Amino acid sequence: MLTYKKEKQCEEKQKTTLSEWHSAKENSIKRNPQRQRSIASTAEDYHLLDDGEYTVFSQLTEKDVNCLEPWLIKEMDSCLSDIWLCRDLDAFAQLFQLILTENVSVDYRHSETSASPLMVAAGRGFLSQVEQLIGMGANVHSKASNGWTALDWAKHFGQVEVVDLLELYR
Repeated sequence: MLTYKKEKQCEEKQKTTLSEWHSAKENSIKRNPQRQRSIASTAEDYHLLDDGEYTVFSQLTEKDVNCLEPWLIKEMDSCLSDIWLCRDLDAFAQLFQLILTENVSVDYRHSETSASPLMVAAGRGFLSQVEQLIGMGANVHSKASNGWTALDWAKHFGQVEVVDLLELYR
C-alpha cells in the first residue's frame, strides 16, 4: 500500500510538472547558454542514424531507466528540458549521442514529466528529429503522465507537418 501511495504521488508530481511545461511561454533565448555539455554539441559532428539495419534502441523498457547512472538521468533530463523550454537544437545532438553511446532507450522518459524525446520533438515541431527518433524505433503510441501521445503534443501545439507524419503511424 505504501508503494502504491508513493507511485501515485510521483505520478501527480509528473502531471504538475508537465502542466508547467505546457504553460511555459515561448522562449527562443537559451536559459543557460554557457551550460557545459559532456558530449559534443552539434548535430553535424555525428551520423545520428545507422544505415537502416536492425537497431536495438527501442529494446530497452521503462524499467531500464531505474538502472541508469544518476549522471546519465540528469543529462537526459537536462537535454529534454532544454529542448522543450529553450528550443535548444544542440541539446538534440547530445540526446542522440547519449542514446547511441550510453545504451539509453529512445523512449526514455523525463523523470519529472514522463515526456519522451519524441513527444518533446513533436510538440516543438522539430520534424527532422521526429523522423530520426521514429527511425530509431521510438514508440509513437506511448503516453505521458497526462495521457498524451506524441501526436497529441503535435496537435495541441499546432505542429501541422509533424501531425501529418505521426498520423501515418496511427
